[in-house]
Amino acid sequence: MKRIIVLLLIVGMTGIVPSILAQNRKITIESMELLQKVKEQEMESWRSLILRGERQIRTQENFDALYYELHVRVFLDPNNLEATVTGRFQSLVDGLETVVLDFDETLTIDAVTGNVNAYQLYGEEFEVTLDRPHNAGEIFEITTTYHGVPRLLNDVKAFNFRQHSNAPIVATLSTPFLAHTWWPCKDGPEDKPDSVDIHITIPDESYNGYELSASSNGTLVDVVDNGDGTKTFRWHEGYPVPVYYVGICVSNYRIFSHYYAYSDSDSMEVPYYVFPESYNAAQETFEDVVDMIGFLSDRFFEYPFVTEKYAMSEIGFYGAIENQTNTIMGGVSPDWYMIVLHELAHQWFGDMITCSMWHHGWVNEGFASYCEALWIEHLLGFDEYKNYMASMTYYGDGTIYLDDVSDPFRVFVGIIYNKGAWVLHMLRYVVGDDSFWNIMRTYCRTYAYGHASTEDFQSVCESVHGQSLDWYFHQWIYEEGYPEYGYTYHYRDTGDEYVVTLFIRQMQTSGTLFRMPMDIVIRSHEGDVLQTVIVSEELNSYQFVLQAEPMEIILNPDNWILKEVAQLTSAQIAYQSHTIDDSEGNSDGKADPGETVSLFITLINKAIPVNSVAVQISTDDPYVSVVDGVSDFGDMDYFAEADNSQDPFVFAIDSEANSRVVHFTVTITGSEGYQGIDDLYLNVGLPIALLVDDDDGDQYEDYFVTSLNKVAPFDYWDVMTSGTPGETLSHYEVVVWFTGDDASSTLDEEEQTDLAIFLNGGGNLFVTGQNIGYDLVENGSEADQNFYRNYLHADYVGNTSTALTLIGVSGDAISGTLGFWSLGGVEARNQDSPDIIAPQADALPVFKYSPSGDVAAIRFSDHYKIVYFGFGFEGMGDFGVQHEQKKTALLRNILAWFRFSPQKGDVNEDGIIDVLDIGRAVNIILGLGSPPTDNELWAADCIEDDAINIFDLVCVVNIILRPR
Repeated sequence: MKRIIVLLLIVGMTGIVPSILAQNRKITIESMELLQKVKEQEMESWRSLILRGERQIRTQENFDALYYELHVRVFLDPNNLEATVTGRFQSLVDGLETVVLDFDETLTIDAVTGNVNAYQLYGEEFEVTLDRPHNAGEIFEITTTYHGVPRLLNDVKAFNFRQHSNAPIVATLSTPFLAHTWWPCKDGPEDKPDSVDIHITIPDESYNGYELSASSNGTLVDVVDNGDGTKTFRWHEGYPVPVYYVGICVSNYRIFSHYYAYSDSDSMEVPYYVFPESYNAAQETFEDVVDMIGFLSDRFFEYPFVTEKYAMSEIGFYGAIENQTNTIMGGVSPDWYMIVLHELAHQWFGDMITCSMWHHGWVNEGFASYCEALWIEHLLGFDEYKNYMASMTYYGDGTIYLDDVSDPFRVFVGIIYNKGAWVLHMLRYVVGDDSFWNIMRTYCRTYAYGHASTEDFQSVCESVHGQSLDWYFHQWIYEEGYPEYGYTYHYRDTGDEYVVTLFIRQMQTSGTLFRMPMDIVIRSHEGDVLQTVIVSEELNSYQFVLQAEPMEIILNPDNWILKEVAQLTSAQIAYQSHTIDDSEGNSDGKADPGETVSLFITLINKAIPVNSVAVQISTDDPYVSVVDGVSDFGDMDYFAEADNSQDPFVFAIDSEANSRVVHFTVTITGSEGYQGIDDLYLNVGLPIALLVDDDDGDQYEDYFVTSLNKVAPFDYWDVMTSGTPGETLSHYEVVVWFTGDDASSTLDEEEQTDLAIFLNGGGNLFVTGQNIGYDLVENGSEADQNFYRNYLHADYVGNTSTALTLIGVSGDAISGTLGFWSLGGVEARNQDSPDIIAPQADALPVFKYSPSGDVAAIRFSDHYKIVYFGFGFEGMGDFGVQHEQKKTALLRNILAWFRFSPQKGDVNEDGIIDVLDIGRAVNIILGLGSPPTDNELWAADCIEDDAINIFDLVCVVNIILRPR
């Protein structure tokens, strides 16, 4: 997903930046690309860190953090720290006896005092037993003294010791909840203390002519010479602050300041802490910061921390983070210009108003990203504002509301930056400028220094606008996708006027139908006519009366809607649905072996009219004979549907046909040489497979149904609505069971029992899910672990493979011919934590992660067969346009392997000769008993390369002829 987002942004830039460059030398292609790189770096660095959201909510809601006092002494030779932190808290319940803070066991606790009876630190949980039960409203304090070298995550996040130009750098990067890696606290966005004091003691030394200085949050109260070769910088943050925005920056800074005059008599210092070698570049980089503060203050709310400061501190690495009143900057150069604006905007949206949970992270990042476009509008005008929004166009998957914040790949991804900004851009159009700016100012006043969710923002919008906006927020925040509009129009001359009929169709094949107002411009020689319509249905039609002949119609001319739009200039007739009539057979509504069946097809015209539409069907299936394969459908108007209910197709099914999917080619012809070809897949016989939806309410079934429809007759079972399928499993040859990205209830005890009975009875199971091993082995009971080993025939190695490319195992009957696949890049983009597994001794690998070589999927064959993917099938894709075909081929291979019986002489169904085929063929020729199993051939190392050679043949024959 990330690669696609970056590509979209850069493609957009190439069209807009030259026009901006002509007017502003600071907003360059390089500055735009760097801004996106900084956002991407933040997304990337959080992936392996966000694992703690639900635990915080569950165990820390019974007390409130009021205040922290940090005394941190930094040592540079060797690098380490000593610290004492006091937290003041208030009980929110009666009888509070134990609290759990966040703290990292990497650090060594020397003492814990205050209202404390006992404590223990394990992992990242600091459990403190209070000296007595505290009732609601009572205040208690915990003081922790500790020392050590804080753990560094991803080689960059948390507490850093680094250097530049032989001078030290100390910098903390604590987003999204990594403050606890260097001080004990309630970490995360949910609980902001009212104030914080930060005392930073550092060596009293100079480097390259400049003394070490320590910048932090709020106001610098004092700098104390301790008389022992150290000095202490005492900072006070007097406003509520998210703990992960409490930060420390230390280096040999050259400090200079601007001043923001927020009244005729008062001003706020805007200091810059930069490396001496960056001083000259910083003059240009930061010359507009005061103007930016004034602009955002005028638009929203006076700078939120105006009685303190706004500082920017260079750290020489990473990107940028909006630490409250003291943004850190990874670099200082004119290319950081737009980053300066983005991070400043976070002082309003992120620091002053903090998302209530990371589920609603867009109210931080989407708002700050939108401020970028507003600044461009302020500098360069509305046209460049529109161009800038176009550069943030987001066409990726997913919802802005982050469903699972414990999921490393689904927090702080591009959707909450770019699509989040578009939500505000579109809202501005929906409610109008006056209402929009009133909304933004009211929102800032209402939630200043607190928290807000999507619903909180929506409530303000509705209160100011005076109308419900639930339709708007639901579709854009909680639904996936965007509208894809196809339109066409015609007109007639009545003699006095022109009557124009416009058709707009929402062409998106998945997701919701969007409701949006839309501006329509109708151009003629006498000028433009502007109309506003509501587009809400799949097919929408409108009529306009003009005095001049229309020349062109333009949808959404000012680009207020996140959409794709295309004018439909030719017919697009497609197969839509079918029904059958088997009244001459058993009248069960299905096509069964031995029946002659009437087939009724419905077509849809997705564009302009076509006359004299005719359809011919054909099939290569040897068990199906087409008796009457031609039918007339008549004339098809704009977006019309038509069927052949008066002239059905007729085909006959051989009585020897087994259950199968029959593919028909549908050839469509019409007037003026129109011709189109479509596909129709029809089930014959009883369903052989059951698709079990166990994804905890997600919609991943869509990724299976399309392919299964082309492979085998199947039925569908939803565990959430119908419960565990139980003995129903035994009615099917094959069960396809998927758990999606569920990580806590993948296969429960009842489901395990049902599957064990099914498999012991000789069933065939394909099970897929990215957290099955993690859930059953790492977090499961002994019974769960036994099921995993004994029935899935896998060993759990670890969660979250970082290698997200798959490669089939050479010679494997299922994957060997399919080449490379990707996870999470082309299809569902949800493969954030695929399990790493290993086959038990009696199982074989099917897919491996590349380049790591870890096993991703296995298969096992005995009196039952199982294929187990340690990732979600729904996330599989490819780097070309053939991914859907490959997924269909993969399912076909799996079902063929399940149904394959070498005793019948059906050596191979894939048309490929491999060593497995040779072994079975030799066995059949010699008339011996059981053929060599796949496991025996693999164990003998017969098929470890792509080629079949003489050594493979000798190996196979030896296995067949040896005594058994």
